[in-house]
Amino acid sequence: MDLSRENFHSIIFYDFKGNMTAQQNLAWLRTALGDETPYKTTIYNLFAEFKCSCVNLNDEVCDGRSSTAMNDETIGSVRLMIEIDKHVFTTGFGHP
Repeated sequence: MDLSRENFHSIIFYDFKGNMTAQQNLAWLRTALGDETPYKTTIYNLFAEFKCSCVNLNDEVCDGRSSTAMNDETIGSVRLMIEIDKHVFTTGFGHP
């Protein structure tokens, strides 16, 4: 499976919004993706950025909340993830 950095960032952001901890996200990704899992430091750094409202799903440096974090592509990616697992509680995506 070839996932881009943006795909990984979207997955990690989705789990962050679902109140998963960085440690839980790492364990889940290792179970689901094995050797393709991003490094632990990458996941923890992304969680820290998301906690500071720095949402940048691209592979760019984030100085503040990115105006491009919520676009049609990311919204579509998140909707697809929600459709796959309807049991995940999300906030901030316009879904109940």
